[in-house]
Formats: sequence, C-alpha cells, structure tokens
Amino acid sequence: MKRIYAALFSVGLAFSVSAEVQDVIYTYANDDLGYWGKGKAETIDVAMRINNPGLAGKKITSVKALINATEGISDVSVWLTKELKLENKVNVPDIVSVSVTPVSTEYNGIEGVGVLTATFAEPYELTEEPVYVGYSLTVDAATDNNTKYPLWLSSAQNDEGLYLHMTRSVLKWKNYFPTLGAVAPIYVTLTGEFPDYAVSINNVNEAYSEIGQPYRAVATLSNVGAATIESLEYSYEVAGQTRQGAVNLDTPLTPDLVNSKNVDLVFDGIDELGDTEVTVTLNKVNGQENTLPSPVTFTTHVKPFVPVTRPLMEEYTGTWCGWCTRGWMALELIREWYPESVVSIAYHNGDPMEVTSSFAVSVSGFPGATINRGGVIDPYYGTGNGAADFSVQYDLENAMSVFAPGDINVDAMYSEDGKTIIVKSYSRFVESYDATPYKVGYMLIADNLSDPSWRQNNSYAQYKNNPTYIGTYLETLCNWPASVSDLVFNDVAIDVSGMMGVNGSVPDAVESSVIYEHEYSYDISDNKLVRDGAELHVMAFLVDKQTGRVVNANKTAVASYVGVGETLGETVRPVSTVYYDLMGRRVEEPSKGIFIEVQKMSDGTQISHKVMKK
Repeated sequence: MKRIYAALFSVGLAFSVSAEVQDVIYTYANDDLGYWGKGKAETIDVAMRINNPGLAGKKITSVKALINATEGISDVSVWLTKELKLENKVNVPDIVSVSVTPVSTEYNGIEGVGVLTATFAEPYELTEEPVYVGYSLTVDAATDNNTKYPLWLSSAQNDEGLYLHMTRSVLKWKNYFPTLGAVAPIYVTLTGEFPDYAVSINNVNEAYSEIGQPYRAVATLSNVGAATIESLEYSYEVAGQTRQGAVNLDTPLTPDLVNSKNVDLVFDGIDELGDTEVTVTLNKVNGQENTLPSPVTFTTHVKPFVPVTRPLMEEYTGTWCGWCTRGWMALELIREWYPESVVSIAYHNGDPMEVTSSFAVSVSGFPGATINRGGVIDPYYGTGNGAADFSVQYDLENAMSVFAPGDINVDAMYSEDGKTIIVKSYSRFVESYDATPYKVGYMLIADNLSDPSWRQNNSYAQYKNNPTYIGTYLETLCNWPASVSDLVFNDVAIDVSGMMGVNGSVPDAVESSVIYEHEYSYDISDNKLVRDGAELHVMAFLVDKQTGRVVNANKTAVASYVGVGETLGETVRPVSTVYYDLMGRRVEEPSKGIFIEVQKMSDGTQISHKVMKK
C-alpha cells in the first residue's frame, strides 16, 4: 500500500457539557492514507462494523467514504446492514442501500480523491446489536493505477475497520484487517443526545477465582458521554445475592465513541467450586448516576487455586545477524517491564554462544521468537508486523491473561564443589488427572555475558536520524555502530538439556492442589559459557506432552551452596518483599486491589503468589 500523508478530514469528537442533540463523526481511520487493490476488473464490497452497545438510540444520518477511482467504475452504492451476506455472489444489505455518484476532489494538493456521500432519508437508529456500514463499486476495466488500486485505506489499527468481499479476489466476506493491518476511511455521522455521564459495559471476560478469595474480571468499557470518568461504582448479583463494588481509575476514561478501555473490576470471593454466573451493573460514574447502566453477565470459574501465569518467550538470534539487535532490545525491555511475569531465553546460532542448532520449534529466519512455543513471530513486533513500537508487549500480555492449568516453582543451588547445579521443581495442578498430560522442562541460562571478540552486527546503524525510528526504542540501535564489540548479552541459553521436558518429572496420576517435587541437575564443569561475571539462572516450565506447548514457566537464580546437611527449600527465610500489578509492573506502595507478592529468600530463590490488598 503506497502511503501519502494528508489531512483529508479533520475528525474529532466535540461534546458539550450537557445532554443535547448533536452530530459527531464516527470513524476508525486516521489521515495516513494510501491506495490499494488487486488489479482486477471485479465488484468490490467494503465495510466497517460499529459494535458498541453504548451507542444504542443514536441515529446514523449520513455516511462518507474515500476511494481512489472515480472513473472506470460503476454501480456505486453506500449501505447499512445487520449481516454481511451474499446471494449469487452479490452483496445484499438488509437495512438500506443508496446509489451514489463519486465526486473527484482535490484535498491538500492530492488530485482525484473520490468522495462517496450518502444521506439517508430515514436515519437508522442504532440498537445494542452491531451494524455494518459500507460501500460497493464495480471496476469495469483495470487499466490504470486508479482502477487497478481503486480503494483508499488508512494505516489506523482497529479490528472492526475493514471487512472485504471481491468477486474475483476475496470470494467470501472476510475481516481483512488482520491481513492488511489497515482500515477503510469511512466516516459515519451519528446524531443524538450525549449526556455527561454515559459509560457502557460492552463485555466482561470470563474470570477465574480461588475459592473464597476476592478476584478480578476484565470489563471492556466505552465512555460515550461528555465527561471524563475517574471512578466507577457497580452492583453485581451472584448466587441470588446483590453486592457492591467500586474502583478508582488509574487512567481516566475520556470521551471516545470509537475506542473502548479495559478496566479491572474486583469482586468478593465465591465459596463453592464450579462455574458461577455473575451479572454486573455499572450504576454510578464520578459519583453521579450513569445513564447507561447496561447489565452484563459473565462466568466465574471457581477453582481450588489460580496459578500465576508466566509465559515463556524464546528468541532465536546470532551475532552475525544485523537485524537481531532488535531481538536483543526486546529481551532487555521484557526484563525491565516484566521482571517477574515473563520468562525469557535467547538461543544463539552460528556464534560463540551457540549450544544447539535443534530448537523446540522450526525456525527459518532470524531474528525470530515464540511465546509458549506457538507460531514463530518477530521478537520485537510480535504479531503486530511493525504496526506499533515494541508491540510484542501485547502478545505477552495476552499470554499472561490465559488461565494456566498448573503452577511451577523452581529452586537451584551449586554443589559443594561448584561443578554441578542441583535443581528442584515444584509443580501442582488445578485439576486431578489419572494420566497427567504435562511434564516439567528445564534450561540453564546466563546473564552478563560479554567478550570483545563477540562482535554483534547491527543493520540499524544505517538509519541514524531516520524519522521511522526517532522516538522509538529502536532509535538507540540506530545510534550504535555497524559492529558492536562491547554488548552485554542476557538470557542466553547455555545448556538446553531438559528443553523438551523430562519424562517422569510429574507422576502419571496427580491430585488437585498437591505439590509434586522433581530433581534435576546440570554438570557445568566443562561449560565454556560459565565464565567470570556470568550470572546463572535455571528456568522450569510445564509442557503439554501431546502438543509440545508450554502452559506455564518460572525461573530462579542459582544460589550458593548452603552447607552440609542442608537441602533446597530448608533453612531459608524471606529477606525482601516486593509487589507487582497483574501486568508485572512494580508497585512501590500497593493500595486496594490484587497484586503479585514476590519474596526474595535467603538462598537466592524467590516465592510469588497473588494477594488481595483491602
């Protein structure tokens, strides 16, 4: 998609301070636009979806859309529909369709921008159900750039922003945003009253809670009122009882028709195992009555305990690989942002830090990465394909939110002669199994590795002062030389025995909540990467025997030998306690809410669990 920067529309949400009828523009697009197409003569149907229950009662009065082709096309229409459907390969809107004539206009020096405009004789009133807004056109002959690439698209990011059907290229309706990472520049005029206090709950994710313990559930909220919201009060019904909750927002909820925000709501514990339905109603915002209470029901899965989920991030790199410096940067940021919430390891290839060329997954290019041994992604951008700076953070946070079937903890200690590392893992599972599907895996990793002869190639050196990277974390790499000799490497795999999981590390039959110990060891007497200044850690993880996917992970520093007659897990005491929020960010003075408490022990190990602060 070729991009041109132009302010084709100045789109904003202007609210008054009291409820009155007014017009606002609803769009997912920004002003970074470019043309796109498949280069074929065919009929093209394009849509966006409005999926916000808080807009119920507002009316769609008109629609504008931008296209590239204004000549050589026919059968142009703008339409609304509740469902995207085809009959004999033809799009059939079920609300309204209006034939329009594209107008070629110059915007900010760009010639030939096509504008489609439709005003509906009878405005359509939105309900809580979603509605698609779209347009259709037929390319009569693809003979020039306008007809080969008849659509304008915007680089804005929204999963509801681009649905596509093309009679020769995309034969069924498809959400095309994941494919292109772009949205359709469609602008919808909404008319209605926008009161000060109007916050809707669009959805509440299913939640997991430990029996009898307070828990959180993630609610997706939309603020379609005029006021900025700083506090919420809600009631909820569970097992025939009505209870109350309240939360002060760390980040205020500003007025925004398009974008929603996830907010953690806290609920009292449930005293019975199993699945329980909870109905929550948002009653007050900023202490005032909410005009969109919108009750929503979700399910809470009550378990004997709820493990802390720590994803395993495995990165594939090499000092010969110039682009691998962004993988190095990603791991450094993960260590800073998620020190207790993500377990990271880097496998080196074709350089002095290589210990294996056989990985748990197939890797065809460098840099690469996996999270919990899923598909290969970029270590820095994740699945975002460059859409946002350090966007792998969103993949990691999604992985953290997944319920883990078990806990894994690990201790590690040097032997008396310093030649062996003795490891003990402690696993426990939420459910009982007659034949457990899991086993424990191990790997030895090192921090603070450096050698002047290990020269890391850096392809970003050619982009110094390039606007693409200015203001991003990668700007640092652009200021490095093309070959870096003093780089410090962390999270380096130095022994991968145990990488695929160890048979017998978990008994065949396990009982819920019972802790199972397993012992493992590493001979480090001849390991070339155990060198002065290196700091060693052991990671342990639970791996699914059938799929090979990792379901939870943890790591610990290797502790000094504690003396004759003493063993791991004994004669140790807490020496410090720190707290992190549920995204792994350190909290200096935790107030109300759920946090991860991490205790550093006198033997160098650590113990972590969720706590509720009241």
